[in-house]
Amino acid sequence: MSIGKAFAKVSVAYIPEITNGTLENVEYRIINDPKHMYLVPNKFKGQVHTPHYDKPVEPGKFNEYFDEYFNENSHIKKTFPDSINFSWRPATVDKEKNKAFAYCMENGNKTPLQGNSTMVLVKAKYKPAQWLNPDDSVGNETLDGTFWRIRNTTTGTYSSGYYTAEPIVGSTQEAIVYPEGITYYPIWLETNNKYTVERNHYYKIAITEVLSAGAPDLDSVMSPESPLEYPSTETRTAVSGTNLPEVAKCIGWKQKN
Repeated sequence: MSIGKAFAKVSVAYIPEITNGTLENVEYRIINDPKHMYLVPNKFKGQVHTPHYDKPVEPGKFNEYFDEYFNENSHIKKTFPDSINFSWRPATVDKEKNKAFAYCMENGNKTPLQGNSTMVLVKAKYKPAQWLNPDDSVGNETLDGTFWRIRNTTTGTYSSGYYTAEPIVGSTQEAIVYPEGITYYPIWLETNNKYTVERNHYYKIAITEVLSAGAPDLDSVMSPESPLEYPSTETRTAVSGTNLPEVAKCIGWKQKN
């Protein structure tokens, strides 16, 4: 009897075809990885079932739910993971030769949420295509790459400008700083048009579009208790991923299983 790996494998390549700014030092890590999985595959009508498959998340008690069913090192706020499998790994520029892969557990949820579906969190230094001074005149890149953006406090959307210093904002706006240009992008893994992860699959992510900077910090990456609805198209772009959080629509990517 032969036994293969019961895990899934993940890699990320940065191969931009469309850019509005560039990414440097692109890294990734696995977020929302379950603690347990069944010894043998457990599927019903094509849906992967895990031990926590139908466990509900009580309102306001997500952290307790996560602690019971998910690996603590895969929490988005875990800064210094104890396991190398959840440390930052470099993305490659060649999707066919990416050896900096990570492993993750099988994961399927009756109600996929942003906080219980397996995510690849991408971290990078974003360099805008154009810099602006606070008075909207053309500026130069800051010494360490830090920039500011203007966010609408009502809609949560950003204006298109990247500022060299804190800009003046209106009553329904706020200035958001990106120290050293660091930004984050979430990518939820998919199998057969579902937000699930299956054992013995290799999830190859290729980032092909850079539309804008992503989240300025980990608090802005996701809303853990918010549902994930599968988009109507298989290609993730800024315009097609209509059911994804805004920060997931700042890049376009393709996934090959």
